Amino acid sequence: MIQKSLKKLLSGLTAAAILLCGTLFAENGSVLTEVFSGVTELVASGEEYEYTVPVGTSTTTLTYAYLDDRTIEITDCDTDAKGELEIPSEIDGVALTSIGRKAFYNCNYLTSITIPDGVTSIGSLAFYQCFSLTSIIIPDSMTSIGSAAFHECTSLTSVTIPDSVTSIGICAFGNCYYLTSITILDSVTSIGDDAFYYCTGLTNLTIPDSVTSIGEYAFYNCNYLTSITIPDSVTSIGIYAFYGCTSLTDVYYTGTESEWNEIEIGANNSYLTSATIHYGEEAPSTTTTTTEETTTTTELDTTYLLYFGDVFISESDLAANDYCVEVPVYCTIERYQIGVWI
Repeated sequence: MIQKSLKKLLSGLTAAAILLCGTLFAENGSVLTEVFSGVTELVASGEEYEYTVPVGTSTTTLTYAYLDDRTIEITDCDTDAKGELEIPSEIDGVALTSIGRKAFYNCNYLTSITIPDGVTSIGSLAFYQCFSLTSIIIPDSMTSIGSAAFHECTSLTSVTIPDSVTSIGICAFGNCYYLTSITILDSVTSIGDDAFYYCTGLTNLTIPDSVTSIGEYAFYNCNYLTSITIPDSVTSIGIYAFYGCTSLTDVYYTGTESEWNEIEIGANNSYLTSATIHYGEEAPSTTTTTTEETTTTTELDTTYLLYFGDVFISESDLAANDYCVEVPVYCTIERYQIGVWI
């Protein structure tokens, strides 16, 4: 009798415990407790937290949030951060998968950033106006680069887009004036509108054969671009895609002339269509030869024509007009219209 009573009591306690656990898990919903590996405290999805990391010879604070998929996204960084930064691949045992919108916006003193493997997306404006940034390492896990992600990173000189990335967002590298080398590997299917506009340091470029469309204004005013390789996979080129590419002389198209004629090429691409088209070819590899004891320096023309709207601004008026700006030293003869070089 006592044994039966004891068994009933134990069964009741077990059932209560199971019911209680079920209630806890059901009630938690968005609250994650000990679900993240290494996290023992309660953390709420979407709420932000801070984490200290080394940068240069000092430290800085990263702000992060837990996502619904139980990973982490960097949402902000102290704008005083200076020097080289290696973003951690995890925080308290939880994997980092995303660089959020405006996460490093206006971090003017960062010179180098390494994004860890495991991060799959860079949000819009993530590194916008990181003026001192000269180097960025994008991991092979990356699949998307958001709109204006590196817009106005004016010191960035080279970038490699890994073959895991399928799309390059609108304005992703716009106004990266000193960007001289872009490596796009075979997975990108579309180059977004304005993606590389005003990348005046580019001289040659090879578009991979995975790309099917080149967006509007994609290479707008890349005025030192002399040659480009376009694959036969491309079916459309947006309006103004190569507008202002005044140095473009050679286009290497891997398809036939008839295939080239079938490409839907938008208006105002005369510098592209008037260049010499080399059918069934890729751009020849180039070599650089240096000679000892001989250094040649070519000074750029520092004469500029400035316009505000359609109104020409004479040299005598420059100091008196607030809308005039200092002309970058790498430009030759340009026009300035309502805040935009054209």
